[in-house]
Amino acid sequence: MKYRMHGANPDKLYSKLGIEMPERVIDFSTNTNVLEFNLEMDFDFNKIVSTYPDDECLELKSTLASIESCREGEIIVCSGTNEFIYMLASIHAGGRAVLLQPLYSEYEKALKGYGVEILDIFSAEDIFALEDVDLLFICNPNNPTGSFMDVGEIRDIAAYCKGKNIKVVFDEAYSFFLEDECHTTDLIKEFDNIYIMKSLTKIFNLSGIRIGYVLTDEKNAAELEVIHPTWSVNSIAQKLAVQYLDCEKYIMNTRDYYKNERKRFIGKIRKHGFEVLDTKVNFFLIKVDNDDEIIEKLMKKGIVTRHTKNFKTLEGGYIRVAVKSKEDNDYFMEILSQISLTNI
Repeated sequence: MKYRMHGANPDKLYSKLGIEMPERVIDFSTNTNVLEFNLEMDFDFNKIVSTYPDDECLELKSTLASIESCREGEIIVCSGTNEFIYMLASIHAGGRAVLLQPLYSEYEKALKGYGVEILDIFSAEDIFALEDVDLLFICNPNNPTGSFMDVGEIRDIAAYCKGKNIKVVFDEAYSFFLEDECHTTDLIKEFDNIYIMKSLTKIFNLSGIRIGYVLTDEKNAAELEVIHPTWSVNSIAQKLAVQYLDCEKYIMNTRDYYKNERKRFIGKIRKHGFEVLDTKVNFFLIKVDNDDEIIEKLMKKGIVTRHTKNFKTLEGGYIRVAVKSKEDNDYFMEILSQISLTNI
């Protein structure tokens, strides 16, 4: 595959494709929050980088427990949720896992690395026929489609899988961008076979420091903490997460912004004759006939989108586009409108 596995790092994509990188590049391949957050760090930077991090993340766990209305023992803090994916794969080495496709490609990479047999399914209905598997991975909201299962569907899946002794991972990395809050935390009190993954890097635009957490039954958390690398979550990530989480208004403003701008942006694209799949979050899929051509034409104009060649069922038939600032979205629309539909 000539493209990179994930979005982000546009300079590397330009280099890989041999395209000269314009002076101004807007990265629509990353789905982080565009709203500014003017935070003054209330800690001594020199002191914090010269001492070891809290290996138990106690202050952050206390903050999260209050927000999520759960116990600290039901929380695993990770250096980004990718760390958790690899930890979980490691304790199921040699087992069997099911992926509800399409979804984030890092699961497959982690599972293969630990010799886990992978089975793909393509409909939520297929879940209710599963037998003899250890793990089920579900992106909800889905990455890359932006679709979303409601709490009732999630509860039904958790209940069926509990009866079949299947652990279920619900990846909620983008739940903060939903128009309405996603109330799934209470499910960990009902079901001891689920993990709910949450990312703080997307909502707070903290991708450079890697921070996320997982909600699960205390026994599951204790099992994973045994293999959790000591000091994996750095001090700056912990401190910033505590400060950012204290600003509920910012999260509310984020929901409002994306609710309105998503509708406006997608509406303009559809008016130009493009098919855009419905979405509940801060990114969406545009159907294309020639993804290579449109991706490269956009890149030459300083617009980077996310290919879908490594998403099963999509396989290059779409490009994924993030909702950015109004100014950047209008520029995207201006350039896209210059590209003839017959050429994509």
